[in-house]
Amino acid sequence: MPPPCVGTTDLDPKGIGVAPLSPPIRTISIRSMTLSQEKKALVDASAATTAPGKILMDCAGAHIGGAKRFLDELDRYLATRMPVHLDLIGRGGYLTPRWLLRRELGLAGQDRSIALNNVAFSRRGRERWVLLRNALHFLTADEARELGDGMSRQVHLQVPVVRWTAARADVLVAPTSAMAERVTRLIPEVTGRIVVRLHPASPRSEAHTPRDATILCPVIFSRYKRMTERLRLIVDAAEIVARAGVPLRVIATATAQDVGDANLCQSPYLRLVGPQSTQEVQALAARAAALLYPTRLESFGYPLAEARVNRQPVVAMDTAQNREVAGDALIGYERETAEELATAMLTAMQTRLPQTPVPELNPIRYFDWLLGVTTK
Repeated sequence: MPPPCVGTTDLDPKGIGVAPLSPPIRTISIRSMTLSQEKKALVDASAATTAPGKILMDCAGAHIGGAKRFLDELDRYLATRMPVHLDLIGRGGYLTPRWLLRRELGLAGQDRSIALNNVAFSRRGRERWVLLRNALHFLTADEARELGDGMSRQVHLQVPVVRWTAARADVLVAPTSAMAERVTRLIPEVTGRIVVRLHPASPRSEAHTPRDATILCPVIFSRYKRMTERLRLIVDAAEIVARAGVPLRVIATATAQDVGDANLCQSPYLRLVGPQSTQEVQALAARAAALLYPTRLESFGYPLAEARVNRQPVVAMDTAQNREVAGDALIGYERETAEELATAMLTAMQTRLPQTPVPELNPIRYFDWLLGVTTK
């Protein structure tokens, strides 16, 4: 079987057999933008860019985590660079069966429909594109058995819909090679239509200037992630680091209720700050010596990308997927033991990364490509 993906630096969708779009037009119709953004869009529309015809994009379901982080990047892009006729729908809504039906009943005639939420359009759009960003929709049988009741009933119900619409899509965008391999293993007929493209990430406005002896663990707790078990291991590792003479406290974006272990919550090596906004997480990250991303079953992992683009070390499992996303920012460990994790955490706290650009995560390149924008 040929490789299931195109290189992440290949900007030309024609390489995966996509028919060219109709001649570019320069009108703007973006329902979700503020008035000030629309005024700026009219000015920027005269910039040296052109785009294909009508585009329909669905962002329903982007409330928290990586989906919200991706939408933030899209909003930042659209605020300054909107040379397209884009109808952005679903903002603030949830990805329910009713919404999926409603979005298909609108007017047709779009040159490209783009679903940012795993479920491809089944009817609208001459080209149907979909971002596949949830590994739970493409588990192996062994992974599903291992998770047991860790996967919600809602996700179980989503799986056949996601796979059916993905099989009908013209272009499938996976954020990592490992995610593309998951998809093609279960839907081999899409092998020639899937593209690997790292999610975009912008550097923080505040440069990484570590001022605290902390490591930030910005993970949303879910049953399948088994984060309480991992936090016990993390606290043991932090104690090992402290005994070596390096004071350390791990900050986790969770509540005591999320953790569910009173003794663990009282550890002097752990600080729970609860769920945080993107801006609040970025402020905590800018002060921290490093990031920590201990989860395993992910399609991407935005903290890995953010560490890389901000030139900040990130501690995570040493896997091919994490290396692809985090690049030289990864401080990896091979086994989930307190000793290996402590070694990685200590190394991360003592590491300073050189300031180098990361074009693979450039938002303008990503969204220009996704929307078919070309420079004159």
